[in-house]
Amino acid sequence: MKIMKKIKTTTAILLTLMLALSGFSINVKAEPTINTGRTGSLTIYQYGMEDISGAGSAGTGETTDAGSVPAGSKPLQGVEYTIYKVEELSAYYGTNSPAEAEDKVIADGITGDSGTTDLDGKVTFSDLSLGLYLVKVTKSNENVTHETAPFLVSIPMTKVDGTGWLY
Repeated sequence: MKIMKKIKTTTAILLTLMLALSGFSINVKAEPTINTGRTGSLTIYQYGMEDISGAGSAGTGETTDAGSVPAGSKPLQGVEYTIYKVEELSAYYGTNSPAEAEDKVIADGITGDSGTTDLDGKVTFSDLSLGLYLVKVTKSNENVTHETAPFLVSIPMTKVDGTGWLY
């Protein structure tokens, strides 16, 4: 009788421990922290394609994306982009869409920084303070038939695998 009671007690303790431990997950990936003392940059590549069916997948934001240009695409020179800082890093959650950001730019009289794509179809904005930016095409190339829609970019943004930040 005492042996059965010990077995039941031991089994109950083991089951309790197993249940308790199964509720915990061990996260081996450290959560990176944003370095608020840094600045960032934004590089945009503008390409033209006759047939967009071979455009491929979206990039990752890493510099290695520059080597994965779709076959048949050609760099477009002379496309002007303007970027507008619409939110500080601490206030990201107030602007949810490019349309809202455009309204904010107009309402608040936010001025932007402009840059034009070079022979390689590339324009870079450097030394950007951290925050949320609206990016718009403000002057197009005569060869562009469909302009890039306005979009939002976070500086910094997380790497695709979640292991760090891209500044």
